Amino acid sequence: MKDKQISFLIDALDFLDEVMRSEEQRLFFVACLLHLSDNEQLLRTQLSDVANTSRPRDPKTYVNWLDWLIKKINDNKKFIWESRESKELTLFPMIKKQSGSGGSGNETAFYIEPVSLDANNPKQGDTDSSTSSTIDFSTVRYQAKKLKRTPWYLTACSPFFEKTRNRQFLLIVLILYFIAMPIYLGWMLVKPGFSIYLWVPLFIIYYITFMPVKNILSVSTRKMTLLEHIFQPLSSICLSEVSASPNTKKITDISRRLSSVQIEGKCPICANVYGFENSVILEKQSIFKSRIIGRCLNNPQEHQFTFDKDLMSGTKLFR
Repeated sequence: MKDKQISFLIDALDFLDEVMRSEEQRLFFVACLLHLSDNEQLLRTQLSDVANTSRPRDPKTYVNWLDWLIKKINDNKKFIWESRESKELTLFPMIKKQSGSGGSGNETAFYIEPVSLDANNPKQGDTDSSTSSTIDFSTVRYQAKKLKRTPWYLTACSPFFEKTRNRQFLLIVLILYFIAMPIYLGWMLVKPGFSIYLWVPLFIIYYITFMPVKNILSVSTRKMTLLEHIFQPLSSICLSEVSASPNTKKITDISRRLSSVQIEGKCPICANVYGFENSVILEKQSIFKSRIIGRCLNNPQEHQFTFDKDLMSGTKLFR
C-alpha cells in the first residue's frame, strides 16, 4: 500500500508540472517521496542529504519548498484524485508536516497520512460498480486531467482572481474594453481624416483579444468557460475554484483560483452496454444555450448530462 501511495504522489507531481518552479525542485520532491517510501518520516535535518546535490540549499529553503508542495496538492486535491489511473486507493495520501521546536528529538518532520476528501468530493468512484445490485444510468462521474498548456491570458489574469476586489477591478476593465473598442473602431471609420494604417492594427488587436476577453468575462461571471482553441483538446475548460480552507463563509469575500483542465466522463449507459470509457465530453448545450453540459460521443442526442464543477458529477437531462 505504501508503494501505491508514493506512486500516486509522484503522478501528482506531473499534474503540478506547469506550476513547478524548477527541475531542481521537482527532483527534490521525487527524492523526498522515495525517502518516505522506505521510512515513516522525513526529518528537517535529512533534507540536505535527501536533495543529493553538490550545492545543497539551506534546510529552511527545502522546508519552504515542501510547504509549497503541500499547499498545491491540497488546492488541487479534487482534480488530482479524479485524474488518477489506479482506483485501488480509497483515501488520499496527503503529505503532512509536524512542526517542531528545533530541539533534539523534537524537530520538524514530514510524513504521509491517508485522508478522506471533503464532503464536496465523495468517493463513489472508489467502489467497484459490480458490487452494486443496481446500476445507476442517470448519473455520470467526471474525471479531470491537467492541461499540458494553459492559455497565456489565463496565466496572466490568474493573480487577479485571488481577491474579490481584484476580480471586480479586472471585470470592470474588461467590460469597458469589450464595449468601448468596437465603438471606437466604428467611430474611426466615419471620422474625418480616417487612417487605414491606424485602424487595421487596432482591429487586428481587437480580433485577437476578443475570445480571450470573452473567456475571462465568462469565467468571472459564470465561474467556468470552455477553452475552444485549436491547440487545446476537446472538453478543455477553465474553472474558477474556491481556494482550499477559505477564511470566511461569505461568498463575496472568498479567495478563488483558476484551474485549466480537460474533463471527461464515463457514460453510465454506453459503459454498461458497450464497455466504452470516457465517452462523455463537455460542450455547450446548443448555439442559443450557453449552458455547459456533458454529451456522450456515442449517443449525443439522448445521452446528455448536467455538469457540476464542485461535485464533479452530473445527472441525465430529460427533455
